[in-house]
Amino acid sequence: MKKVLRRKTFVVMFSAFALAACGVPEEDTRAPLEERPVSAQAYPDCNPATDCIVDSPHVTCGDGVIMDAWSTPDGWCINRDVCGRRGGYIVC
Repeated sequence: MKKVLRRKTFVVMFSAFALAACGVPEEDTRAPLEERPVSAQAYPDCNPATDCIVDSPHVTCGDGVIMDAWSTPDGWCINRDVCGRRGGYIVC
């Protein structure tokens, strides 16, 4: 009986300490979601020295691997030598 009582006392004490350690949640001082600025990672524009504009969002390399292009205001852009190590060719 005493062992069971000690175990229950331990559980009650542990629960009380755990709740006390958590404390009262602080008030959220951040701006509401509607007022927070929205940011997204934008892909860079096509650099004519390293990239070229293609007609589709995908380019198939010589070994069958499909590489993805990114969308820009000018069209789909991809790195020129994206297929260079895959048995392919320079895209443009």
